[in-house]
Amino acid sequence: MTYRLTGIVLRRRPLREADRLYTVYTRERGKVELLAQGTRKIQSKLAGTLETLSVLNIQAARGKAMDRLTTADVVESFSGIRTAQQIAASLAIFALTDDLTRGGEQEEMLFELLGETCRSIAATDDSVSLERRLDAFLWKLLPILGYRPELRHCLRCEAQEGISGFDIHGGGILCDKCFRQASVEGKAVNLTLEALRELRSIVHNPGHPDATPVDVALAVRRLGFLFLAMHGERPWPSRNVLSAISSTSSRIISLA
Repeated sequence: MTYRLTGIVLRRRPLREADRLYTVYTRERGKVELLAQGTRKIQSKLAGTLETLSVLNIQAARGKAMDRLTTADVVESFSGIRTAQQIAASLAIFALTDDLTRGGEQEEMLFELLGETCRSIAATDDSVSLERRLDAFLWKLLPILGYRPELRHCLRCEAQEGISGFDIHGGGILCDKCFRQASVEGKAVNLTLEALRELRSIVHNPGHPDATPVDVALAVRRLGFLFLAMHGERPWPSRNVLSAISSTSSRIISLA
């Protein structure tokens, strides 16, 4: 029995002498793993299609132990992703998606976010904007995974002024008074005004042209990972993924 999927390849792994195992995030079924036979052979036409950064129309066949990927056609190619820094940014969002999702959990919004982010990366040619694409992806990914942080007003008293912290457990910004209390409880971290502005900007306007100081960008990224780490239902990103994300900025800067 065969079926069709629309998906984006997140990663590949060698299997036996001639095969590969592909992890694909699909619109219809979320993350799936498919066996592609013969794709390690030089003459494999299927391997060439699966190597492209693109949205694919995939035909798969049910198997006893694992479903097989039989054919694939390109629906949309992210051909603008050409430079080393663009590729590094794309691989970073793929690695994060793979690490934070389970197989068989359909999230069409996540599929759309992957496509949207790849398109924005393809249209971006400067290092600062690429970093903002990575941060925007992480903070848009959070609500899709069930974590919607409060960024408009204080999580506890709803004050809109004097914001100075972030409640990692509750998931939202805190005013000075509530931050002091939450700090005593061990539930909050400091959030500078610059980091708050950057956080709001990347969520609502990731294409903002202003340059972001490295320390501010890293603080925003670290805050996202800390927030995820406090919620145990989802797997915490592996050290390899954290290294890939955090080092992407360095690679982008050094390659620019």
